[in-house]
Amino acid sequence: MDNYSISIIPDQDAAKNSARIELSGELSIQYIHEIRVQLDKAIANFKNIELFISDVYIIDLTILQYFISLKKSENVLNKSIKFSFELSEGLKELIEHAGFNHIEN
Repeated sequence: MDNYSISIIPDQDAAKNSARIELSGELSIQYIHEIRVQLDKAIANFKNIELFISDVYIIDLTILQYFISLKKSENVLNKSIKFSFELSEGLKELIEHAGFNHIEN
């Protein structure tokens, strides 16, 4: 059983070629492979992607590094990737102290 959730919500206007991808739960090294496979498939199918991360109780450096690699690759991939976070104050502070607070758009 997975302790994380990924929902891919395509824009109703297919011409926009966009989707909102919602992630929640445990975003940790334990699930990085599964998360990455699902996200990579979704990213391959859409040009404009919003990753919305909320209701997270664990987020670790592995996931944050993957998010940064996505952001840095958006020009090479010819994609637009935006991040939005709704995290607890404790997780926000952890991300800030780890130097990853610049991920969010």
